[in-house]
Amino acid sequence: MVQSYVKYTLFQYRYLGTFYNGSSQAAPCDGFNCPDAKKPVFVYEWLRYLDGILPVTQKTDLRAIQPKLVQQLLSRITSINGPPIRYLLARCLARVYLIGDSSTFGDTLNLCNDTLKIRDDSPSQLPVKLAALACVASFYETMGRCGSNFVDTFPIVLKWLKVAESQGRAEILITLSSMVVGLGAGAVAFHKDVYKAAKAHLADRVLTVRTAALQCVTALVPVYSPLFTTELEAVVTLCTKALEGSNYETRRAVSRLLGVLLSTALQPPAPFVCTGKSAANTRVLAFRPLPLEDALHMLAAAFLRGGIGGFLKGGSNQSTATPGGQKDVRAGISMGYVDFMREMGAIWLERNLFLVCRHLLDLASKCGYIACTNSPVQAAEAVFLRRCISYILRSTVGAMLSEQAQITACKHLGQLLADYINSFDYSVEPSVERVLGTEAYSSAQATAVAALELSNLVRQIGTAVTPLFVEASGIMEPVFACLLHPILSARTAIAWCLRCITMAVPSQLTPLIDRCLSRLEHMKSCNDAISGYSLALAALIAASSDCKLGIPHAKPKQVLVCAEEMLKTAAQQSRLAVSKICAGYLLLDSVVTVGSPGVKESMPRIVQLWRTAFPRSIKEAEAEKGRGDAFSWQCALEQRAGALGVMLAVASNRELCDSETIKAMLLPVECALVMSSQVGSLIRSYGTKMRALVSCVRVRVYQLLMLLPPKSYEQCVYSIRWLDMFHSLLRELVAEITLSDDHASQLMTSVADSICSGAERTLLSPWSGGTTDQALVEDQLQVLSQLGSGALENDVTCLISGCAKDVHNLWPEPDTSQVASLDAAVQTFGRVFPMVPERQKLQITEHFMEVIKNCKQTQRQQAIQLNVICAMALAFRCITESRGGVRLDNELLRKASTGLIELSLEMATTSLARAVAAEALGRLAQAVGDPQFVAQRAQSCFDKLRVFRDGRRAGYALTLGCIHRHAWAMVALSLIAETGGGMFRGYVELALSDCLSLLLNTQSGNVEVVQGVGKLLSALMTCVGPELGSCGSIESLRGSLLAACAIQLSHPDPLIKSEAISGLQQMHLYGPRYVNLGHLVVDIATFLSSQHLCLRKASLCCLRQLVQREAREVREHAQVLVPQGIVDEGKKLPLPDTGLEGALFDMLDVETDPVLRAHVQETIISLVQATCGELLNQWLLLCKDILATSSDSTRSTMIIGEEKTVTEGEEEDEGGDDDDSTLQVSDARSAVQDKGKVQPRWPTRVFATQIVQRLMSVCDTERAHLDLSLAKELQMSSG
Repeated sequence: MVQSYVKYTLFQYRYLGTFYNGSSQAAPCDGFNCPDAKKPVFVYEWLRYLDGILPVTQKTDLRAIQPKLVQQLLSRITSINGPPIRYLLARCLARVYLIGDSSTFGDTLNLCNDTLKIRDDSPSQLPVKLAALACVASFYETMGRCGSNFVDTFPIVLKWLKVAESQGRAEILITLSSMVVGLGAGAVAFHKDVYKAAKAHLADRVLTVRTAALQCVTALVPVYSPLFTTELEAVVTLCTKALEGSNYETRRAVSRLLGVLLSTALQPPAPFVCTGKSAANTRVLAFRPLPLEDALHMLAAAFLRGGIGGFLKGGSNQSTATPGGQKDVRAGISMGYVDFMREMGAIWLERNLFLVCRHLLDLASKCGYIACTNSPVQAAEAVFLRRCISYILRSTVGAMLSEQAQITACKHLGQLLADYINSFDYSVEPSVERVLGTEAYSSAQATAVAALELSNLVRQIGTAVTPLFVEASGIMEPVFACLLHPILSARTAIAWCLRCITMAVPSQLTPLIDRCLSRLEHMKSCNDAISGYSLALAALIAASSDCKLGIPHAKPKQVLVCAEEMLKTAAQQSRLAVSKICAGYLLLDSVVTVGSPGVKESMPRIVQLWRTAFPRSIKEAEAEKGRGDAFSWQCALEQRAGALGVMLAVASNRELCDSETIKAMLLPVECALVMSSQVGSLIRSYGTKMRALVSCVRVRVYQLLMLLPPKSYEQCVYSIRWLDMFHSLLRELVAEITLSDDHASQLMTSVADSICSGAERTLLSPWSGGTTDQALVEDQLQVLSQLGSGALENDVTCLISGCAKDVHNLWPEPDTSQVASLDAAVQTFGRVFPMVPERQKLQITEHFMEVIKNCKQTQRQQAIQLNVICAMALAFRCITESRGGVRLDNELLRKASTGLIELSLEMATTSLARAVAAEALGRLAQAVGDPQFVAQRAQSCFDKLRVFRDGRRAGYALTLGCIHRHAWAMVALSLIAETGGGMFRGYVELALSDCLSLLLNTQSGNVEVVQGVGKLLSALMTCVGPELGSCGSIESLRGSLLAACAIQLSHPDPLIKSEAISGLQQMHLYGPRYVNLGHLVVDIATFLSSQHLCLRKASLCCLRQLVQREAREVREHAQVLVPQGIVDEGKKLPLPDTGLEGALFDMLDVETDPVLRAHVQETIISLVQATCGELLNQWLLLCKDILATSSDSTRSTMIIGEEKTVTEGEEEDEGGDDDDSTLQVSDARSAVQDKGKVQPRWPTRVFATQIVQRLMSVCDTERAHLDLSLAKELQMSSG
């Protein structure tokens, strides 16, 4: 049967089914009758079937037809093939020679070499050369050293590399890396030449070429010793340069190279004998290991410098970070740190834990020079540096170590905190003059990083950390001492850390509250003490709502009295006024947020306290403009911001926010709006430091207005007082959105990214939004504004509002006051705009257009344009969602709005601006609700698509999709297909034909195109729906969709692979019997250990669906990936000895993404429910293995056989009554220590206990399971 399939010629072979299709019915075309448009798909399907059947073909069967088969395959090389066919063709040829007769292999390789020698790189000849190149790569990767032909191949390929275009350069470098891996030390004579060639392309302007060069150098590291010896620093320098202007793929390639390079330098290969012509010339070459300090210093120098600024060797002891360093360089070096430590392994990290922690905190302290500044851009840079170091700690200490080692890490962090708080001279005595230098800021940076990591570790470990904080030798004292740190960032980080400590050790909550109250009483003459202890006290009061034990009823009252005392005595000492005002209102905020029963009784006192912060009338507020000095205005602004924060907390609590309380808020809001309008004169009179304070007040006002019930002011809009207030509010909102208060500002709102929530996000930033394990730093590279890095100190009320209960939420990250104010203004404008009269709406829209047109500075114009379009998009959405059926009926307003959006579409210079403008036009069409208007806008887009040939064409293509949904061409079509439903059914075949053509012909480097095709394919599957499970004419369409999924799955990009898995999941949902379950399970089980989060998440989501219907079959198919004893000892199989279920439990120990963890747990539960009857013993042994406590670094492992029943397990238990004897330990593997293995964590053990509870319900049916004597009798009676 196998021979009969293989021996068909290429165009005589009939379509017998796809790799993912279980049917064997013939397709409507064969090689001779197939139309030209379908021949590429037919060829790809034939090659895919051949690739699947070759591994199971007998050598004798293959040799009988090998000459003809090789001839057919070689004939395809001279055709014009896209990347998928090229790679599949090369793999098939390599497998034919690997399994069959290799006597003609040299002729085939010479044919490929001759093809590569051709100097013609024209469009007709280049695909032929690339196909030959792919064959060469596959030959050496599959077969290793292929005689001496590589001596000819290397020079040919290197010669072509010098003159090739970008596409050819990338393919050549990938081929070189395959040759290096396949040949190993056999090609040592060419390693230097390959390195020189790859080195020249490490800074290539085409990022795909740069990434390929990095992969080539990575492949060279184990076999070319100069890379990790004499050339080490030069390679690290080249890596730093390669990170400049990089994308995510390039950064990951650099980090992998750094990880492999430095780990090889620290642990070089074993010495080898270099044989000479005589015995006297024979010598042993041994490599000297690189000291760990030197490796860390190299990475630190590149990180601190943020780019190339001299030789790394000379700067390895650089004492401070360089301002203005590139973010992508620092993010890439951070990933390099993580990859380096992962290559070294968890055992190595545990042994060097203190050294690593000290190095990383020293690295943070060297960023203090940047933090010691008044520049907001430089302050944001310091926050980003801190974030990078936190990412390194989270990805290593937080993910690689067992819980016992993490407790040790907590001890080290506590010791280092004590060192940093004592590293500079500072006195809390009020009589001592205070001068803060870079030492204080350096200490603050390290303290903040240590405190935040400590906060995550204690929540991650749980109550096991109790001795660290209750015993005298613990670390509570150094942590608490840091509350007196003179820098706010350190104090806020420690306050958050204390809140997290009480989550893990609830018994410490009330003692810590008492301690803070006592310290506030005894140190009320020190600014830093008032600030630090009030921050901690507010955070601890907020923590009581998350703690099941709670706090005594009297504690909130004590805090309320303390807050009142501070506010009443703030004016007595000007030196302490600001600190007491901030502390008093923060404590009030915490008490109100917790909402204890006593707060309701105290509301009159709280209302009176916030009333005293504002003028008694609007006239007094307007008269304030000419009074006061800089200090009095600072106090007033802090007081009003704090009071508005308390109002915000009250408005968030339904029990406290009654009609009388809302009335008490209205006058303060009006006064705040009046004061905000005076920002220009305040800044002119008292300096730019007033801008941040005014922005803070504005944020609170806008947030308060969005929280208040619309009925509280909607009915009063047309009253005289409220009309004046709305005029003031609109003026402030429009001024904020158009950046009128600062004529040099280029600030962009950060809500733009969230407005585009559809498939078009694929075109904007596919790697952002938590799709990667590196999201902590990678997402920051997508931030629009230079001031966009969030930090605790930007808004200390986040200590109260932030959630510490969820371990996956690391810490709150509020934006800077300027960004937060702009975002709040944009959102408030969307809420207020529908309530404005039509005439005023038109005036605002025309004003927006006029401001954009009159702005002469390009970057500022783009910023204003983006802010305006975001505000209008939210306004149109709010109009659509309003309950009153409000619509935009005014014709002039429609024209003005359309003109404003189309102006932005044509002026936009970035993908994000076009996407937001397209979304705004779609929302406008939705708000108008007139089919004629929708048709006119769509026709206008079609007309302009025919005219424009630049970026505007992309904008209008996406606009079509946005109009029909409530990118660019493919994503727009997917949006239309999703919303069209059955009406789009007639266009599915045409769209699918275009998708297949693009998939087969698009180069691997054009990832965005293939990602767009993936979105469209998903929409097409949704459009066809359950029809995919039927028979008849749908078979051709179903086969094409399965082929498209297979092409995507073979693509090297992980996002495209994950899209393919999602597509196959859809196909299994609609037509499960047409999807080859075995191949699908093998693929997704392999992806469970992928280094890409998006791929793991898509695989788990698909697996969860599969096991809900076919759990037994899924488990059986996954068994082929499980090592079967010593025979598979040397194989790198993706699943462990414990099988699929063991791999899923292992994922619970290392995964942090909440969605992925939920998928894992649901998958395990489905497997238990389906297989616990026949596999009860194996499930019990697996859970027992997880729950067993051990001090060793590796747990005992159980080997799962094919199908072991409960009886077989009982028969093996003959050694006595000890249950431990049921553990079947593999002697061959127990001595092997996996460097990445961690012991089961506490949440995993808890989940395993829940599984045991489910299993016990099965045991209830047989008394012998719970009766030991009866079990022994049955065992003896059974022989």
